[in-house]
Amino acid sequence: MNKERTMLLLEGSTYLHTNNSAIKYAMEEIGNVTGAVILGSIEKIGEPEELKKLSIPVIYDSALNSIERIQKGLAEFQPEKVYDLAGAPTVLTSTRNEFASVITASGATYEGLDFTFTGDRNVPLLRDFILHRTDITTLGFLGTGKRVGKTSVINTMAKLMDKYRPVFITMGRGGPVTPVLISPEGYRLTHEHILELSKKSGHICSDNWQTALSTGFPVIGCFRVGEAYRTGVAAFSNVWEGTKMAEKLAPELLIYQGSGIARPPVRLNGEIVIIGADQDPETFGKIERYSIIKGDMIVITKCDTGNKEKLRKFLDLLVSTHLIIETVFKPRPLIPEHSSLKGKKVIFFTTAPPCAIESQKKYLEEHYECQIVNHSNNLANKKLLSEDMKKFKDNFDTVLTEFKAAAIMVMEEMLQRGKEVIICENELIAAKNQDLKSALNEVIGMAFARNSY
Repeated sequence: MNKERTMLLLEGSTYLHTNNSAIKYAMEEIGNVTGAVILGSIEKIGEPEELKKLSIPVIYDSALNSIERIQKGLAEFQPEKVYDLAGAPTVLTSTRNEFASVITASGATYEGLDFTFTGDRNVPLLRDFILHRTDITTLGFLGTGKRVGKTSVINTMAKLMDKYRPVFITMGRGGPVTPVLISPEGYRLTHEHILELSKKSGHICSDNWQTALSTGFPVIGCFRVGEAYRTGVAAFSNVWEGTKMAEKLAPELLIYQGSGIARPPVRLNGEIVIIGADQDPETFGKIERYSIIKGDMIVITKCDTGNKEKLRKFLDLLVSTHLIIETVFKPRPLIPEHSSLKGKKVIFFTTAPPCAIESQKKYLEEHYECQIVNHSNNLANKKLLSEDMKKFKDNFDTVLTEFKAAAIMVMEEMLQRGKEVIICENELIAAKNQDLKSALNEVIGMAFARNSY
């Protein structure tokens, strides 16, 4: 075993149990881990006091930037090596280059899954690693950042894959230490089923449950920590363990969902890359460009809210021959049979950014002949959401809510107030001259062909 004193770089946006799993892995596989520096904010961890639950000493100070925290860690832990288990958006290519200068100047080596910076060269030595491979055909949905709409894209496209009996494998910073299989048989996206499942299974307002209940297909939830410098492959995860679990279900197709800009450590036969039209391509680093170049199809989301012309110019220069589909998200209420929104006064709960709210309200009113009397886009912030609900008067009949974040809090509160509650999905709609189903079938066909080589 490598006996070099090692300091880890971890993310505050990764949950405690996931970081502890990464620390255990590092202690077993990397070397003599003496401490860690927590980068970014700690919104997923909570209060600084919670950091004491990590199994090694850590440096965290919200008053310091990342470089200053690393410098403090170098002084305190005196490492011979610093190993990077952080990832975007906390750490980007540009910031890693800055980290390398500071770390190597101290005499330590700076390493990650596929790179090493050393003091005598001060340039990265890139190294290869082996991707796991399954005999089942694989398809990946990868993103160029957070909140580009991966889950909504997957949930819409999954409804076009029924004949392949797919199993979905997700990964995230808050995923379970042991992969968890979600089998949605007998359940649907209704408030009755959601509340019943939450009593049985605890917190279910997650992408995993959303995909399972929306599509009706099994979903296996996994965790990941950080990503590689060049390719975005998860630096540490239990995705392969989840893959072996999926193989026992004998699907014809395995669907992997990326996390942020990270990709699974599995050989993918086909790749669909999701880019938000509100993203600035000038900020894309090595990983985002790598995914775009490797992708078989690019789905541009939120074309009604972003500067898609700038993005298209960037893509035309980088990958002019790619299959590119322009799309928008539109709210689709899952209205129960024998019910309607026509003529009703509605309050809408969403995680959508303020710039998208008015167009969503207009779409709902025009297509479902209802009146949106109020809304909250604080579904991901319990404190602000609670304040919003207190402000809402009883001048409405129905509540529309996305199945995300604190949706269960909304359901329970509004049902107690005697209101009708309906779940609302974000449906992916392609431009009028583009056929989403045909494009998807083309990519799936390529994936099956590659897997037969």
